[in-house]
Formats: sequence, structure tokens, C-alpha cells
Amino acid sequence: MKMVVTLTKEGYTRVGTHIASNFYGVSQDKIDYVENLKPILERVIENADLHAVNSVYHQFEPYGVSAMIVLSESHLSIHTWPEKGAALIDIFTCSIDGGGNHEEKANKALELLIEELKPKEYECETLLR
Repeated sequence: MKMVVTLTKEGYTRVGTHIASNFYGVSQDKIDYVENLKPILERVIENADLHAVNSVYHQFEPYGVSAMIVLSESHLSIHTWPEKGAALIDIFTCSIDGGGNHEEKANKALELLIEELKPKEYECETLLR
């Protein structure tokens, strides 16, 4: 399910795309430990033509990961519950001039995450900001 909401103010140029996704039925071995998830996120960022500036990964015990990757285009974050097969993902891309391909890059990152994590089900909401 994909829902798109446009947030606009008269006279304001939309500058970003913000996708919030819930993935269900993800294989535990993809989202349980930082060393399994980090290369997946790095591939997604590279293949979506995004640019990582900095990142923080937190390993929970006995398993589960929270990660925040600051992008020159904004950010990508993920929080995982391997025992439930769940990953909650936030992708925000923007451009200073309001033009460009922020929507295309956010959607590409989402498509790549679906390919990599292979959720059995997912839902997402897109805010055009």
C-alpha cells in the first residue's frame, strides 16, 4: 500500500520527498546485526545515487539494529525487530533549489530496500514536502 500526501503552502516550492515504510516478514539474518545490515544499506545508498555524509549504527542485545545515515540529500534511518521480522524505515531526500530528482531518488532507495530485504509485506506513506 502506498499513500502520497502533499504538504504545500501557497507560494512555497516543494523541496523534498519523505517516505516512511514498515516492512514485515523480513528474514531475521538480514536485520539482526549491524554487520549484516550495514552492507545492504551501503549498497542501497550507492545504487540510489545518494551520498552518505555520516552514519551511526547501534547494535541491540541480543539482536536488533538502529541506524541513521546522514545524506547530503538528507537522511535514511532504519530500526529493526528481527524476532518479529520487522524493519521500520524512513527515507528523506531533498534539494536546495526545489528542483532536481529528490522524488526519484527516494523512490529508488525504497525499491532497492524492497529488493534487498525482501519483505513479505510492506506499507509506506510518502510526504511531498
